[in-house]
Amino acid sequence: MAKSFSANINKKIEHLLNYPGCGNIELSSRKAMWLSTLYGLIHVFILTFSFLFFVPELTILIQYGFTCLFLLISALMITPFFKRFFKHYFTIHLLLLMLVTFVTIIRLGGIVTSVGLIVACFSFVLLSIPLQSVSITISLFVIYSIFLIAVGYAGTSLSVPSQITPLRNSIIWMINTLSMTALSLIFVVDFITQQNKFKKLEANKQKELYEAKTKLFTNITHEFRTPLTIIQGMTDLIEKQPEEWLDEGTWRIRNNSSILLRLINQMLDIARIETGSMHVHLKQSDIVSYLGYLTELFSSVAHEKNIRLVFLPEVSQVVMDFDPDKLVHIVSNLLSNALKFTPEGGSIDVKTSLNVKEDLFTIQITDTGKGIPPDHINHVFDRFYQVENSYGSVGGSGLGLALVKEIVELLSGNISVESQPAKGTTFYVNLPVTRNAEKIDNEKFRELFSEQVSAAIHSLKFQKSFPSTKNITPEDLPTLLIV
Repeated sequence: MAKSFSANINKKIEHLLNYPGCGNIELSSRKAMWLSTLYGLIHVFILTFSFLFFVPELTILIQYGFTCLFLLISALMITPFFKRFFKHYFTIHLLLLMLVTFVTIIRLGGIVTSVGLIVACFSFVLLSIPLQSVSITISLFVIYSIFLIAVGYAGTSLSVPSQITPLRNSIIWMINTLSMTALSLIFVVDFITQQNKFKKLEANKQKELYEAKTKLFTNITHEFRTPLTIIQGMTDLIEKQPEEWLDEGTWRIRNNSSILLRLINQMLDIARIETGSMHVHLKQSDIVSYLGYLTELFSSVAHEKNIRLVFLPEVSQVVMDFDPDKLVHIVSNLLSNALKFTPEGGSIDVKTSLNVKEDLFTIQITDTGKGIPPDHINHVFDRFYQVENSYGSVGGSGLGLALVKEIVELLSGNISVESQPAKGTTFYVNLPVTRNAEKIDNEKFRELFSEQVSAAIHSLKFQKSFPSTKNITPEDLPTLLIV
């Protein structure tokens, strides 16, 4: 029961501090800093209100306590909203705590009568370790040393307040020393343990990635070889019998060229995202009508496979910023997968909805296909990962959904999936609603419509383009001699 409660609390904290694109190591750092701030807040709260009720004459310590409470509460509330400048904010936060602490030490009469605040100040230096920046930790230690030397030199000229008696000084010094030392030790050791754990996980992940890449190269070889073999075969047939094979041959060459081009484009797009060279070009227009247009382009393939493809917008018009080219990537990949895995007579629903409170636009694509097994669903967005053919996979390189996830995150959105084997799968794409980009007529998006959707449609049509064998008799089959 206690483990379950602790796990739920830990999950909620991670959800609070996490954001799209945040890695495990960074999340561990954010969590360590946030928890140390929370612990410090509890410690200061208990001491401050104890002084306030039992020894109200300790005004210097009470004022110091309320100042620290303000800084700590501010850090707890602001931290979840910081992404890029998280380290900078916490460095400033620790500097302010150190400054306030040394000012209080001077008011208390120096290091000897600092009631242990000199130890508390050093713990702020140690608590910077989870920020994973040697320069920050060293800089804080240098500043701490300068403050310490300055207070030491000024010690003889400082006066000790009458309320700081030797007994009170000793007791509070002991409490602060034990508490802050324990805080620093617990969180630094826990952070180092977490880092070692993540390093082991990263090593295992790299090993799995290497194995996956080896598998990918095998799959890519097969993916390239099949269309190239058909292209070569069609070229030979056209050359030998142009009148008989010209029409069908050129059609097959075009289809297989589209398949190859789409695969190459996916690999190049992932490489561009990794290098940061894929940029977002937002335009402001009606995203609903554009999604309806993209969905309509797949209707011919759905009709050929006897699949009901329906576009169901919750709101008829939503004007917002979006990248039309990136949306082509997302929709074409998700609809291609839905059409591949949905059997004849099935249905695919493309729904849209708008969450006004959270400024989120949701694209929901639901199919009645064979679904994804529970042990695979957590890996469908992993690069190079493929669900085995045992549940009816049509094949592929394992790049499509990985590319979709990275593009969605590039647009500051998120994607999730729900699936039940033998019942179907639903993908949810959430995009933030903003209205800052240049306005453009929706009709112009059709001019921006790239070859990605046509390549996806060609590849889907090609899967059904092989001649039927229902009417072929054994006598019509060729003879194969195996030696």
